[in-house]
Amino acid sequence: MYMGDGAYQRFDDSSFEKNTVEHNASTLFTLGERYRVADGVEQDYMRAKLYYELAAGRGHTQAQYHLGITHDKGYGVEQHYNKAKYYFEQAAEQGHVKAQYNLGVLHHNGRGVEQDFEKAKYYYELAAGQGDARAHANLGHLYYNGMGVEQDFKQAKYYYEQATEQGDALAQSNLGHLYYNGDGMEQDFKRAIMLQLVAVMPRVGPFEFFGIM
Repeated sequence: MYMGDGAYQRFDDSSFEKNTVEHNASTLFTLGERYRVADGVEQDYMRAKLYYELAAGRGHTQAQYHLGITHDKGYGVEQHYNKAKYYFEQAAEQGHVKAQYNLGVLHHNGRGVEQDFEKAKYYYELAAGQGDARAHANLGHLYYNGMGVEQDFKQAKYYYEQATEQGDALAQSNLGHLYYNGDGMEQDFKRAIMLQLVAVMPRVGPFEFFGIM
């Protein structure tokens, strides 16, 4: 815990752990966050996971989401996509937009589940309905490539535009390629170049999509 003047007071949870049953989900989640980001304690993913599990068992959405991330990325545990899916589903059912999006990615890539573009689309649509730019961009990817849907350049353009309006660089890049190729629209080199310059994403190729976050 920060005490000012560059000094930190080490957090001691020894007495707290003896009475976790008495603490609410929000408090338990906060403890998990402290161990995850090393806030006044040494970073400890396993202890963070413990507190997340206690909070998730009490229905804490963010804790469920973070457990999904823990298992998806292998933070302090063996990477396990099935467990990640389980916790993302719990959070998604409560409307957690990032969990909805991440479930789309798992089905898109076939991680922990059989690859299923229709289910990926379903979860992306849930997240997009809450305004998630990455979900819009990935829906554009599905429509451009005809994955789980009939190929539709106009729909791809629509979703890329939705994400582009939120400043999403990947969507800007992909929309630029649509204009450059004239896919489903009149070819427009000037707009294509403008979008590519705005995107400035040298590490991302055309028509790629986002992963777990």
